[in-house]
Amino acid sequence: GVKMYWSYLDTGTGGGILYCNTSGRANPGPITIENAMVYSGKDYGGHKLFNTSVPGLYYTMLISRVWSAYDTITD
Repeated sequence: GVKMYWSYLDTGTGGGILYCNTSGRANPGPITIENAMVYSGKDYGGHKLFNTSVPGLYYTMLISRVWSAYDTITD
């Protein structure tokens, strides 16, 4: 399988976790997760397939277990 490593963003000691906090200097607005994935124009099982640098190899992504100690708002 293909794995994505966000090691430069990983702030948890167990790996694979990203912590965000607020401080007096933090932006009070919501956190937005954005990507630069390129849609291939293809779908599989109702999921968009994104391009890789390998012709004919595509991927899809699922983000799960989004959790907050406070209020979580999704749209």
